[in-house]
Amino acid sequence: MVIGWVLGDLLKLVYFIASNNPGHNAGTNNAYEVPHNPAEKSSSSDMVAFVIGSIFALVLDSIVVLQLIKWYPTPEFSTLKKRIMHSRVLRVFRYLFFQRSKPSVATSRRFSVEELTP
Repeated sequence: MVIGWVLGDLLKLVYFIASNNPGHNAGTNNAYEVPHNPAEKSSSSDMVAFVIGSIFALVLDSIVVLQLIKWYPTPEFSTLKKRIMHSRVLRVFRYLFFQRSKPSVATSRRFSVEELTP
C-alpha cells in the first residue's frame, strides 16, 4: 500500500515538473490553443505549488516507510524482510558484488627483518 503511495507521488511530481516546463508544447499545432493567455503566469506559479506539495507528500511517505522498517515493524513486514534476506537472489547479489577477495599468497606472507633490510 505504501509503495503505491510513493509511486503515485513520484508520478505526480514528474507530471507537474513536465507541465511546468515552458517548452513542453513546443512544436504542437493545437487548433484550440489561445495565442496569449494573461493567466498563464499564475498557472506557472500554481504548478510550482503543486511541485512543492508533491515533494512534501514524498517526505511524508518516506516517514511512513521508516516507521514500517525501523520504528514500528509489523509481524508481516518482519517475515517479508526475513524472506528477502534469505532469498537466493540476494545471495547471488551478495556473492557477485560484495564477495571479499581472498588475500593472495604474496600479500599474506610475513617477511622477516633480514629480508627487508638491504
